[in-house]
Amino acid sequence: MSRQVPPLMDHTFQDTGWTVKIRKLSPFMKDDIEAALRSADRKPGHMPHPPMVAGVEGKPEPNESDPDYINDYNRYRFDLRGRVNEALLRAAIRRGIDLDGTDPATVDAEIKRFRDEMAADGLELPDEDTKYFFVTRICIGSDEDTREMYDALFKRSTPSREEIEDQKAMFRRDVPGQAD
Repeated sequence: MSRQVPPLMDHTFQDTGWTVKIRKLSPFMKDDIEAALRSADRKPGHMPHPPMVAGVEGKPEPNESDPDYINDYNRYRFDLRGRVNEALLRAAIRRGIDLDGTDPATVDAEIKRFRDEMAADGLELPDEDTKYFFVTRICIGSDEDTREMYDALFKRSTPSREEIEDQKAMFRRDVPGQAD
């Protein structure tokens, strides 16, 4: 017995009006990304370590209250959070956003227009994956758009009345004569 995969849902970025198709994503994806980055950071030289000081009976102990270590550790945590957020955004867009319903020529034209505008101000933008660039620079118009995109990708959504009626039409009655 196989399960029918639900169709991709429309998501409109409220502040720009762009609409894309979305695929729901597992909330565990964020944990996987953070765990992978933390694991990579456990290699020597990636994570700050407290200086060793003479402890009880002269045995070396880590001094976790050292001000330089505290600053380094806080900077590391801030950097890690940024890397997790960037990796999550890239993975969410790669896995959860579908541009199949968007005309590729329109996508390319919007990206070119954006790049040309930035170049006119002397700003050279990095080469990015087309879908990532389009979603992050063209579709997302505010922090609220970003939060709403994450909510649409990772949280349960309430279907519209029309979507409910469409789903009901897909099911056949199990019992002859059953009331609608």
